[in-house]
Amino acid sequence: MLKIFLQLLNGACTFVWNYMDLFIMMISKGISYRFEQITARIRQLEHQEVSESTFIQIREHYVKMCELLEFVDTSMSSLILLSCVNNLYFVCYQLLNVFK
Repeated sequence: MLKIFLQLLNGACTFVWNYMDLFIMMISKGISYRFEQITARIRQLEHQEVSESTFIQIREHYVKMCELLEFVDTSMSSLILLSCVNNLYFVCYQLLNVFK
């Protein structure tokens, strides 16, 4: 009975583990892609004379993205730590199964 419960718990934890990692990756990739867009826009205008309003607009977008990144970092730091601990647990669990 205990073994069945532990296997069900392990299966549920595996599902949560995969979902949590996927969620963190998707959020990170979305923010990274937006920073890449800003970089591409700057490189596109690199050898051109840029008006002050364009520069201000790009700077405002960059500042907003930095603020969003800080908010996400603050909000998700505990989730990222939990994900790392969870990943470490599953690595140790798999090693335990290998050595049995």
